[in-house]
Amino acid sequence: ALAPELARFLGEGPAPLVLTPGSGHQQARRWVARAAQAARRTGRRAIVLTPHRAQVPEPLPPGLLWQPYVPLRALLPHAAALVHHGGIGTTAEALRAGVPQVIVPLAYDQFDNAARVEALGVGARVRGGRAGAPPRALAAALRRLLDDPATADACARTAGLAAADDRLDLGAQVEGLLGLAPDAGFATFADGI
Repeated sequence: ALAPELARFLGEGPAPLVLTPGSGHQQARRWVARAAQAARRTGRRAIVLTPHRAQVPEPLPPGLLWQPYVPLRALLPHAAALVHHGGIGTTAEALRAGVPQVIVPLAYDQFDNAARVEALGVGARVRGGRAGAPPRALAAALRRLLDDPATADACARTAGLAAADDRLDLGAQVEGLLGLAPDAGFATFADGI
């Protein structure tokens, strides 16, 4: 269940943006400030997800809510778009939720994840690194994604694929392959596999 403060915020207006530099990014004060400026430029409310309170402007500007943690699987279905660092878990949850995403990659696989999101037509990459994306560029990318019917279609298509995967009982399939499920019809390790 969503925290009462978060549920109230979600109910007070249109779907907000979700902004997260990633839980491991401990020096993201400028990243968060720039993302919040971009949200204001789009005229949208935003939720900042970071466990590090020092990264969030004090006092919070109107239309901005800070949450130290919310499971993305619970939050993203209520979001208009996600701005993030491009971590694989965050990227996957946005794909599952069918939410457009703007990735500001910092390191490692994040650049590849951003390229794949762009190739799928479900998001964009904006340069910025540790300092975050320039607010004007980030706001322009968000507006373009949110106003593009092709992006909405691609996001819905991707979410549909994720939903089909969720219906698979992978655990039962593995148990059957290992001979742990009754009447699986497969040979077992005891049979000499």
